[in-house]
Amino acid sequence: MDCGTRCFVATGTIPSELAILTNLRIIFLSNTYHLSGTIMTEIGALTDLVILALYNNKIIGSIPSQLGEVR
Repeated sequence: MDCGTRCFVATGTIPSELAILTNLRIIFLSNTYHLSGTIMTEIGALTDLVILALYNNKIIGSIPSQLGEVR
C-alpha cells in the first residue's frame, strides 16, 4: 500500500495512525509545507517501508534510530 497526500490532507503533525498501517511501503508527504513537529519513533514498526519522503516541510528534530531497523 502506498500513501501520500492523496490519502489524506497533510497538515499539522505526521499522523501517528500511520504506524498501524504496517503494510505501507511508501510514504510521500513532501512539498506540502504544512507538516510540522517531529518524525515519530513508531515509524520503525513499518518494516516494509522503503521510501519515506518528508522534504519541504517544517519537520524538526532528529531522525529516530528506529528507522535504522526498517529494511
